[in-house]
Amino acid sequence: MRAGIGSQVWSGIVSLVFPVRTTCWGCGGELAAQEPLFCLVCRQGFAAGLAGWDLTDDLIARAWAVGPYQGGLRRAVLAYKYSGKEYLAEPLGRLLAARLAGAVPGSCQVIPVPLHRTRRRQRGFNQAEALAQVLGKELRLPVRADILVRRQATRPLSTLNHDNRHQELRGAFHVAWPGLPGTPVLLVDDVVTSGATVHECAGVLRAAGYGPVYVATVCAVTDNCQRA
Repeated sequence: MRAGIGSQVWSGIVSLVFPVRTTCWGCGGELAAQEPLFCLVCRQGFAAGLAGWDLTDDLIARAWAVGPYQGGLRRAVLAYKYSGKEYLAEPLGRLLAARLAGAVPGSCQVIPVPLHRTRRRQRGFNQAEALAQVLGKELRLPVRADILVRRQATRPLSTLNHDNRHQELRGAFHVAWPGLPGTPVLLVDDVVTSGATVHECAGVLRAAGYGPVYVATVCAVTDNCQRA
């Protein structure tokens, strides 16, 4: 009897700290047991919204996103990042892990895009690092949050155009631990907009001996994004 009461109390505490959502962030429909934030229909629609999105170039070998930065996925990421719902790192990270399953080399080191210490102090956590921890656990890859350091605070990139974003980020990142040549990296961020941040990170990682560099993000801004 006492064990049963204790179990109920603990379940209540867990549900307060990590609320269980029973409706889909996308369509508002009922979620089946264990579905992470979005129903199957909404999750299947994410891929269509990413049509044409591609970061591949001489710095980035391949990039993956769960879906476009719009609708319910955008709302979930904004709630996670700015509204104190840090517990969303777990389901969002699992969505991202499902997207990458079997696609990245088993020798990858997972590296989150770092925040400058002042921004991290203001926000209270690094959203990319929390996602990277979940991703590393799900894919059984080592997470190295100590390799890439943000040594310069920058203006919010959303206020800058494409060219000025790249200029603003120049010299903002530093590699604290050089890598062995050929060490693959999975660079993790919550949202990729213009790609300026992940390209700058990829450049300094490649210059320090890491590579190839892969990118994983929850949301990507595409040409057809409707930010509702």
